[in-house]
Amino acid sequence: MAFERMTGQRRLILEAVLRADDHPTAMQVYERVAASMPNVSLTTVYRNLNLLVETGEIRRISCG
Repeated sequence: MAFERMTGQRRLILEAVLRADDHPTAMQVYERVAASMPNVSLTTVYRNLNLLVETGEIRRISCG
């Protein structure tokens, strides 16, 4: 996969996941990021979470 630069939105999403003391859902990450960046979309959060998983920055945990 080609190098993906760390955008401001992606950095906020990554920080929201890394700072969490729980295992947040995509919606919870969205709500946390939207608190400081109201113009972020849920689609952007999903896309960036998937990219962060693909690049090994975070891991996906499936429940159920």
